[in-house]
Amino acid sequence: MPSTDRILSLTAIFVSICTLFILFYQTRLSQKMYYLEEKAQKMSVFPHLELGQSQTPGMYYKFLLINSGVGPAKIKDVRILYNDSVYQMEPAHFISEIDSTLSFYNSSIHKGRLVAANESIEVIGNEDHGSEDLKRLAQIFSARNFNIAVDYTSIYEDQVWTVYFKPGNFPASK
Repeated sequence: MPSTDRILSLTAIFVSICTLFILFYQTRLSQKMYYLEEKAQKMSVFPHLELGQSQTPGMYYKFLLINSGVGPAKIKDVRILYNDSVYQMEPAHFISEIDSTLSFYNSSIHKGRLVAANESIEVIGNEDHGSEDLKRLAQIFSARNFNIAVDYTSIYEDQVWTVYFKPGNFPASK
């Protein structure tokens, strides 16, 4: 018959081993919970940029950058494809270079700019009703040989996304 001291010792060892397994299990659950909380925090500031245009022929033309996400977007790079060449510059500077006579208003979308959630930026526009500048501006943006790509990230800067004005005709990113 085993002695009570031996039974107590074996019981203590068994309880200690069970406690150790429970500690490992709680640590694993805590790590999973931390990961899920971090993911939820990042999703709560998830940006989603869109490039588009708004126009009424002969009345106005606007090229827009819209953040339809729930968090701010930080612009990392702006690239323009024109006649199979890629230019790293703001659209307004590029338009001025290819046609210095065009009249338009613009907002800067440079590297490092933050675009707030639900913000809409009129990157380039013209509201001179019936003007030739308005028609020319719309023609440039509608041309098959013209496209714009904007690389952006969330405020955490853990992932970079690219939005294209027109899909399908932009060379691969760097």
